[in-house]
Amino acid sequence: MIKILRLFGNKRWMRGTLASILAVGLIANAGIAPAKADGGSELVSLGLSAGNLTTPFDPYESEYYVSVSDETQVLYLQPEAGNSDSVITVNNDAGVNGVYTVTLDQDETQIDIVSEIDLEDYYSQSPYTLHVIKEGSNLLSPKLKSLSLEEGNPTLVFDENEIDYYTEVSYDVTELHLDAEAYSRNASLTVKVNGDDFASATPSVIPFPLSESDISISVEVDVPGTNAGYMYGIVVEREDPSLKDDRLSKLELEEADFDIPFDSDEQLYSAVVSRDASVLHLTVESISPNAGIEAKELFGDFDERSLESYLVSQDGKIRYYEIPFGLSQEYMDIRIDIDVPEANGGRGYGIMIEREDPSLKDDRLSKLKLEEADFDIPFDSDEQLYSAVVSRDAKVLHLAVESISPNAVIEAKELFGDLEERSLESYLVSQDGKLRYYEIPFGLSEEYMDIRIDIDVPESNGGRGYGIMIERKAPSGGNDGGGTSPEPNPPVTNPAPVTTVPDTAPANPPAAPTGVSVLVNGKSETAGTLTKTISNNRSSAVIAVDPAKLTSRLNEESAGAVITLPFAENADALTGSLTGQMVQAMTDKQAILKIQTPNASYTLPAAQIDVSRLAQQLGSAADLSKLDVRISIVAPNAETLARVTDGANREGLTVLGSPVDFRVEGVYGGRTVEVDRFDAYMERSLVLPAGIDPNRITTGVTVDADGTVRHVPTRVVRSGGVYSAVINSLTNSTYAVVWHPVRFADVTKHWSENAVNDLGSRLIVEGTGSGAFEPNRGVTRDEFAATLVRALGLKPLKEVSETSGASASERKAREMQAARDYGILQENGGGTSAPDAPISREQAAVMLASAMKIAGLAADSGANALSVYRDAQSVSAWAQADLNAAVQAGLLNGRGGGKLAPQEQVLRAEVAQMVQRLLQRSGLI
Repeated sequence: MIKILRLFGNKRWMRGTLASILAVGLIANAGIAPAKADGGSELVSLGLSAGNLTTPFDPYESEYYVSVSDETQVLYLQPEAGNSDSVITVNNDAGVNGVYTVTLDQDETQIDIVSEIDLEDYYSQSPYTLHVIKEGSNLLSPKLKSLSLEEGNPTLVFDENEIDYYTEVSYDVTELHLDAEAYSRNASLTVKVNGDDFASATPSVIPFPLSESDISISVEVDVPGTNAGYMYGIVVEREDPSLKDDRLSKLELEEADFDIPFDSDEQLYSAVVSRDASVLHLTVESISPNAGIEAKELFGDFDERSLESYLVSQDGKIRYYEIPFGLSQEYMDIRIDIDVPEANGGRGYGIMIEREDPSLKDDRLSKLKLEEADFDIPFDSDEQLYSAVVSRDAKVLHLAVESISPNAVIEAKELFGDLEERSLESYLVSQDGKLRYYEIPFGLSEEYMDIRIDIDVPESNGGRGYGIMIERKAPSGGNDGGGTSPEPNPPVTNPAPVTTVPDTAPANPPAAPTGVSVLVNGKSETAGTLTKTISNNRSSAVIAVDPAKLTSRLNEESAGAVITLPFAENADALTGSLTGQMVQAMTDKQAILKIQTPNASYTLPAAQIDVSRLAQQLGSAADLSKLDVRISIVAPNAETLARVTDGANREGLTVLGSPVDFRVEGVYGGRTVEVDRFDAYMERSLVLPAGIDPNRITTGVTVDADGTVRHVPTRVVRSGGVYSAVINSLTNSTYAVVWHPVRFADVTKHWSENAVNDLGSRLIVEGTGSGAFEPNRGVTRDEFAATLVRALGLKPLKEVSETSGASASERKAREMQAARDYGILQENGGGTSAPDAPISREQAAVMLASAMKIAGLAADSGANALSVYRDAQSVSAWAQADLNAAVQAGLLNGRGGGKLAPQEQVLRAEVAQMVQRLLQRSGLI
């Protein structure tokens, strides 16, 4: 301060300036500490009347920035050199008494300061540049003014304070055009692609190879004179190429198979449907969910009529058409047009349909002739009962049989005794499958013979039987056929496969055992003995497997062999019987056992029958070679049927077909132990009776001994023209297929409609009252756990009460017990499972991971599916592995904007979608 006063002396005209210089001195002393110099021309300090340097002054740094307010119009500078011989100029101005004045009339003013020593024996110059920037100009702002990506869809909505962006581009994009502009014209921009430097300027053209599904772009802003910086990021994902695919992924005609297997690139098909088909059911699914699908019937001179479509899925992919097909029509041509927005052109598929030859399903005979005698009445296809009288010396009868349908299976049987029967050997003399010629031994001691002829035509309803009563002529001198003869046994047409006769004794003696074939990997091996019995009006058939033969055959096969016990005829109880030793041998070979009957099948790995445990339960000394393991498919008794009916009525279900019991038992020394639980899902199938529409099968259910009705994962399959319900369950019980359609009013056109209504129909999810579902309502931990229990068909490992289990509270208690038993509902860190607490998406993923293990659905443990989400870092450490598994398996997706939202509460609609995907992707439905 004293030095400054001395400089100006008594010059009054400088009073105003003096005040400014005083201020400069204050600023210099307060904000810029003098720097030491070595006696050269370098400055040691720089005083300013306004603003502050963005970096501390250093004699050896030549460029500085200072920010001043917009109102500052003049800046006074007081530079000081370390050497008194230095001459300082500012913008070539020598200043006044060491003070320099610069007018600030622009957003940025550049000030050049030169300190120079020019002596006879010494010269030194130190230049400095000072950039004075008005605060309102944003020239020191490290932010972008604009950011755009030409290909983005949706278009980026830029906000200078938002640094993360997400967008999609068309699947065929190979270049991205990026443009960015910073507020500061002094800024330098660095563009990085996937973390690597790409360009130092914009606009930029960034390659995006078709092989890459996503790309990460960042724009870094660096402004001289400031330590602050901004980096903006854009995650670009390529849209699913299927969105513009104009091909079909599925085309099925329910009433018939096409002439060739469906292929997306094959556009022309033909099919033959039955004579009685009056409505055709066509399922069409496009690869693109955005496709517009229209089916048209072509007729006449290529006129056309659009077919009404019934959309059963809200994802825009599946359409189900009911197409009237008048019985008078022999042919129909259908064209299906697929139109995908923004795709080039479109695609069409054609189906040529005709009715089958009426004779193909005709189960009548066209010819029936006995060579040795004429029938009592002329043959007529609709007449099913005949009689004939043959000579006394006839030893062999010759019977010719011809069916109308070339596909018919014809079997002739001789009836004798108490309606027992013996198949007659057939000699096929025609190669068209229609004519059969039988030579039938007729012992001279036999006076009568009854023959039954069964005709079975594939895919026809039932079948037809014809009967022939044959007797010998009366001996000479007798009545010669005109007198009274013992009446032959009447023929039996279409008998039940196993005849049931009212008991007059506790049980009928078993029929003589007969040898039957056992299939090993589909190859026949005579290794079984079939025994039939009838007791208390219930028929049974048992195939006992020969241990030595099966073991020998099994040793020839590699691991995983399938052993099938086929029952050709039905009975009330059909049982496969194997020794414990045999089951253990199958377990060692990882073999699979299958019981196959005309109406059902039961498939289970031998390892699921723990014979060692069975032996312990039956007595520690149990001999495995004498332990009888029985696998049975049983028609339920009246008591069980009543229990099923009561349970179905209580739940509002319609039972289709007959329920079936599946049992596995170990028998030893007069004791029986039941195997009713398994470590994995066991597959059972129920053949749907003729006349039941497979589209009316909602799901399968099991009815426990206490009357509890539980959903069990079920899917309907078609094989060889026959529909079956394939049921998977972890327990044995009584199973039935039911019809239970559910549609919630408030999910119509909601994205979750398909999943919600599907799971509602399967008894997995429930409404909230008045036909509503409330898809956007949050879910609690116990609600989610109960949904998983119902979806997987789980039963508690231990009973929670002795009650019927019918009330809501009892059912909830059972579901919570099952959730705990199977590890779905676990305690949290506070020692409680907090069942009524809201459940977050990451908590739901932990439960889903447990359900995945139960369902046998594995995820790629090495894949990191979370890294693509912007908020992946917010996933709790304890949930990362399970959430990654759920996302990687496709059960749980993000919520938009590239975010996973792990901490947000799960919604009811999301639960339905997660659980449906769990069942579908594990192959259970």
